[in-house]
Amino acid sequence: MDIKFTESELQFLSKSYGDENIQLDFTDTNEFTIHHPKAKIPCEIIAFTSRSIRIQYKLGFFKNLIVNMFVNFELEGIIWDKREKYFDIHPFSFLPEKERLATKDFRIDAISLEPGSFEITLGIMPEKSLNDQF
Repeated sequence: MDIKFTESELQFLSKSYGDENIQLDFTDTNEFTIHHPKAKIPCEIIAFTSRSIRIQYKLGFFKNLIVNMFVNFELEGIIWDKREKYFDIHPFSFLPEKERLATKDFRIDAISLEPGSFEITLGIMPEKSLNDQF
């Protein structure tokens, strides 16, 4: 199953669920920039697992020092590693409880971020047989 978002749909989601002042700019394959009134943050999707997406951000030494000292960000489904400058995003955990249970066997098979669109390919995790348990 493929889920595809256009750039305008992602802008809408960003404004609806985040700060209205944030603007996204898709710059290259798997790269984007977050424009905030106080900073411009280059980001890159560097990896994904069956249930998460890792996004690395690039800040200069002083901006990163200020972020580490003054910014606290806690949201269920997002793990922030300030030292290594990345976020692990667990998109299935954003769903309401009923949908979260319904998607527990889904996995992320592929991710593609291109200027103009973001596409996620989902698959179903294989069932474990009794032989897999030993």
